[in-house]
Amino acid sequence: MSLAAVELDNIPILFPGYPLQIFLTPRLKIIKKQHAKPLCSFSQMITGYYVNSQRVRLLDSGWESIFKAVQPDVVVYDHAPTALLASYGNHWVKWVVGSGFLIPPTDEKYFGFFPGAEKVTNAEVYAGESDSALLALLNQHLMSKGLPTMPRIQDLYDQVDEKLFATIPELDHYKVRAGVDYLGLPPSLSGMKQDWPEKKGIKVFAYLSASPQCEKIFRVLVANNCAVLVYSRDMPEDVKQKFPAIRFVDQPLDIQELAKEADLAITGGNHQTASQFYLYGITQILIPRQQEQVFYAQRVVESGGGVILSPAEDSVDKVVMEAIRLAIHNRHKPFRMSSPEMNGAKLVERVRALYERLEQSLH
Repeated sequence: MSLAAVELDNIPILFPGYPLQIFLTPRLKIIKKQHAKPLCSFSQMITGYYVNSQRVRLLDSGWESIFKAVQPDVVVYDHAPTALLASYGNHWVKWVVGSGFLIPPTDEKYFGFFPGAEKVTNAEVYAGESDSALLALLNQHLMSKGLPTMPRIQDLYDQVDEKLFATIPELDHYKVRAGVDYLGLPPSLSGMKQDWPEKKGIKVFAYLSASPQCEKIFRVLVANNCAVLVYSRDMPEDVKQKFPAIRFVDQPLDIQELAKEADLAITGGNHQTASQFYLYGITQILIPRQQEQVFYAQRVVESGGGVILSPAEDSVDKVVMEAIRLAIHNRHKPFRMSSPEMNGAKLVERVRALYERLEQSLH
């Protein structure tokens, strides 16, 4: 088995003892535009990353080198648009896997038109322009390689043999889609176990990166006598020292064990982590900083599972107090911790069946 990864640090944890051929994913720096248009679609997001034909050529060349070295029978794509481009015209088996955001809709007028984008002035114009520009850019590259072109930009994702939606319907970033077989979350990674501080208030777990809001959040939680456990890899020491009642850790924790006892979780809206808390019925404060996390947070709020704290929000006290009240109200809310969607059983079963079918076809 071969693996191309953005970061190599966690591979020994994720794949202990597996004999892997490891490659570093081809990447380029993101070029930020000063006067960028509002982001309205998946194709607009990809176009903004590619920028020009030279960058497409460099990224595609990197993936071609990997594929040439591996000579794959099957490729599994986890948010890898350029790997899909480098695969176009090749006949190995292709499976794309990920959350709803990472498998954008291809049956609509515009490629991955974002939820709520219709409220943006000229959104359809921006989406249409991006679809056309991206299709022209990628087809120019395909023609330079002597390959057939794509009739529609959606064909970048529609070329695959299987789309494995590793989420549940109500947490699909693009909202529930008809005809999609949602396979639930991947199995949760184990982590370190940690005792809670002894306090009489609710138990709060926070997975945070350092920001000016953190101290404001911590003050409200401490003032309400909450038992607070914080996992952060970059929280400054001076902040930790200001809040001796809070327990800070910098090593990954066992999310499922935490979720069995927590009343409130504070996350950035990362799909895998936040969804574990959602399925345990844990109220969340979501602090989204990326487009994907914004859509995810909106789905959680729509289901009554939490509140959004904007990174630019001034009324931190008000939002945190609202979340504490909701957490107390939701304490006895039904949850789905024992369902196949929770432990990855449906996803594992589907992948196993696909591999068995693949082995039969190869022999």
